[in-house]
Amino acid sequence: MTTFSGLLLRWKASVYKIIWIEMIAFLVAFFFLSFVYRYGLKGEHKVNFEELCEYAYRYRSTLPISFILGFYVTVIYNRWWSQFNAIPRPDAIAANVAAHIKGTDESSKLLRRTMVRYVNLAATLCYCAISTSVKKRFPTQSHLIKAGFLMEQEAKMLNEVRSEHPKYWIPCAWYINLLRKADSEKKISNAPGMKTLLDELNRFREKCDGLYSFDWIEVPVVYTQVVTLAVYSYFVASLFSHQFLRDASEWKYYRIDLYIPFSCLMELVFYIGWLKVAEKIMDPFGDDEHDFDMNVIVDRNWQVSYLTVDNIYDLNMPLLKDPYFQEASIGLPHTKASSKMPVSKSSTPWMGSADAVKLSDRDMENAENGVQQTSPFCPCFGKRKPVRNRKPSNNSVNVLPEEQPKDSDTKVEMTEQPKAPVTEVPKEQPKDSDTKVPKEQPKGSDNKVPKEQPKDSVTEVPKEQSKSPEVPKEEPKSPITEVHWVKEAEKDAGTEVQKKDESKKETV
Repeated sequence: MTTFSGLLLRWKASVYKIIWIEMIAFLVAFFFLSFVYRYGLKGEHKVNFEELCEYAYRYRSTLPISFILGFYVTVIYNRWWSQFNAIPRPDAIAANVAAHIKGTDESSKLLRRTMVRYVNLAATLCYCAISTSVKKRFPTQSHLIKAGFLMEQEAKMLNEVRSEHPKYWIPCAWYINLLRKADSEKKISNAPGMKTLLDELNRFREKCDGLYSFDWIEVPVVYTQVVTLAVYSYFVASLFSHQFLRDASEWKYYRIDLYIPFSCLMELVFYIGWLKVAEKIMDPFGDDEHDFDMNVIVDRNWQVSYLTVDNIYDLNMPLLKDPYFQEASIGLPHTKASSKMPVSKSSTPWMGSADAVKLSDRDMENAENGVQQTSPFCPCFGKRKPVRNRKPSNNSVNVLPEEQPKDSDTKVEMTEQPKAPVTEVPKEQPKDSDTKVPKEQPKGSDNKVPKEQPKDSVTEVPKEQSKSPEVPKEEPKSPITEVHWVKEAEKDAGTEVQKKDESKKETV
């Protein structure tokens, strides 16, 4: 029998064991209703039963049973796993006690053993408060005294403490008293060791408190009732919705006469089994076969803690050379069984996803000036990154990137032109002003006030000045002129010239 088939056919702690009662009850009720419908009902009663089956089918399809049950089981499972992780273990405390409380004399040995005994006593008292199996093993203080967790004098001290709450925290207080005594007797090597021992005790006590809180605060009963009612009402409706109806041939769902509803039985295994699993793991500290075996944990903690602080405390471990002492690379051996296993991807070391990238010798050459020429953006900050181009030669000509006129298909080249003198023109005066506007310059003068230019003419639009406007300058004719085509600027220049001409006419 293979492992998988053995797992499916296993009866102990299986789904079949927890749902067999519900499955038998469902089949008995289903066969009884089918027998009554086929041989007992007639006439109007049969019609009413068919309408009831139709209503049950529609009601069953409206229940979000998968969502309700799935969310509930997820909450219960997370709580179950958190409870297992909250079980306190004295391993860390025992290791730190052995590391920081030194000495091979009888008093040091007794101090270490007493400290770990108090820790195990605290854990056992906490287990007795929440676990049924541990409570059955240690029902009274006399059983704890007989087991060695508690001494008679310590039991009297424990009973003298007046508290209505569980007293698993009292051995932790005794542990602190012993820690102070060890510090006063200089048996703790240094102050950080003292702090480490206290920190480990605090973590241990927090786990005890968390375990006690899980037992105290349970899942709300209302939530469990809602899910249970939803699941069982779903299968009560399934008793009617899966019945075969003789006079309902127009319904495709009821055409096949199945004496055993296999599809409904599979739903029962899934949904009822899901609900039963949640019920079983809701309280894992019982004595069922699904619960945690806390007695094994008690025995294990007791043995590991005493071995750590006493039996293997003062072993003189020899320093021995390992077989690979003088070898740089180590190849661990395989057995015949492991050597026959197929080699998978995971068995080879992973070198990273970029290890497969291969470059040619040309791509691996350094770029000129060490500057990336392809991307104008800096990938680190997302801002524009200046690109250093090669120095232009003497014969190179820069082309203007500005917008060109529509009827121009060729690029215009530019060179530096000599600057022309600039003459100031007075600001435009209002209509009622008596000031005179300077007359037009003669044709032969170099500085002219530009008139309205035609669309195809080439002009340079003056920039706006803060104080006084400057007269646009006319550049001397040359084979290559500096051109700046800006349509909006040309329109503004034309309108300014028209306004000046109109103001001159009015003054005349």
